[in-house]
Amino acid sequence: MAMPPRFDKIDYEKGIFWNISSSQNYALLNIISWSNNLLKSIYHQKFKPEIDHFIKELRASEVQNLIIDLRGNQMQEK
Repeated sequence: MAMPPRFDKIDYEKGIFWNISSSQNYALLNIISWSNNLLKSIYHQKFKPEIDHFIKELRASEVQNLIIDLRGNQMQEK
């Protein structure tokens, strides 16, 4: 029996990050902030390109379930 995904550990090294588990048929998308300025200044990411990359990977995986984790959203510091 496969272990369920852990949602209590968050990697704040990136402002937007994801995990796609094709074997368990889910994708987990974490969004720390909607602010493009904050994402650029703290995490060196741009919102739209990161989301576009995620969507491309998500479509390629054909998983059926998406979990969007917004815990800690709008954090000002790491």
